[in-house]
Amino acid sequence: MLMREILEKAGVEIKSETDSHLICICPNPAHKDIHPSFSVNKYAGCYHCFGCGISGNWMELLKLLKVKATFTPKLTPPRKSKVITDLSKFWRGKRVERFRKDRNFSREIIQQFEVLEDNEFLIFPVRDKNNKILGIIKRAGRHFYTYLPRGGVLYGVQFIKRGKEVILTEGITDVMRATEYGYQAVGLLTNRISKKQKKVLSTLTDKVIIALDYDPSGRKGSTQVYNSLKGSVDIFVVRLTENKKDLGQLNKKEMEEMMKNRRSFLVARLTT
Repeated sequence: MLMREILEKAGVEIKSETDSHLICICPNPAHKDIHPSFSVNKYAGCYHCFGCGISGNWMELLKLLKVKATFTPKLTPPRKSKVITDLSKFWRGKRVERFRKDRNFSREIIQQFEVLEDNEFLIFPVRDKNNKILGIIKRAGRHFYTYLPRGGVLYGVQFIKRGKEVILTEGITDVMRATEYGYQAVGLLTNRISKKQKKVLSTLTDKVIIALDYDPSGRKGSTQVYNSLKGSVDIFVVRLTENKKDLGQLNKKEMEEMMKNRRSFLVARLTT
C-alpha cells in the first residue's frame, strides 16, 4: 500500500502534501493537534510530529495507527542542490538515540557534535575552526549525502586546541570516538587530503598521527597524506588490527594501546 492509503485507512486527516512528505493532523491520542504538525515521509514511512515530538520509522507508525498494512520503505535521496547551514529544521529524537546506543556513545558526545535527525536521515553538522557552520552530512545506513563547500573540510576541527598533536582519520564516528576518549582528532571524510585541508591542519599543529581505515584504500590514502604533509609537520602512524577496520570500533583500552605503539611514518613503512 502507498503511505497515503495507509494514513487514510487509519483515519488520519491529511492536510497538505509535498514532493516527499504528507502533512497531517497528529494521530497521537495524547496530542490535541489543532494545526497540522505531523509529517510523514511518503517513501520511507518515517514520521515526526513538530507539536508533541513523537517520531519513528514505518513499523512504529503502523503500531501507532493500529492498522494492518503492507508497506515497502524506499530510501529517497535528498536533492543535493546547495550547502545547508540552517539547523533549525532538524531535531534530536529516536533516530539519534538508536545511533547512540548502537555505537555506544555517551549522550555528552552526541550533544557535543550536535548529532540531529530529520524524517529520514541522521544529520551531522560540520563547522570550521572558528565554530562557524559550513554545512551538513546526511546519513541513512551506508548512504551519505554531503551539503558542504568544495575543497574539503576537517570534521571536528572546532574542538582542536592549537599546538597539540592531532589524529587524522577518515570518518565521523572515528572522530567522535577519539574525542570521547580524550584525544584530539579530525576527519577528512575521505581517504585523501586536499590542499585546503592541509592548509588548515598545518595552522593548528606540528604533529599529525595518521589513522586512516585498515583497508587497501586506507593504506593507499595514508601514503598520499604523508606525501602531502611531509616537510610541514611531524608525521606518525598507527596500525589497526585486521578485525578493527577503523577508530570508531575501538574501545578505550584498545585506543590507548594503539596510540602507545605509534611510530614515525617512515619507520613504519620500512618495517612493514
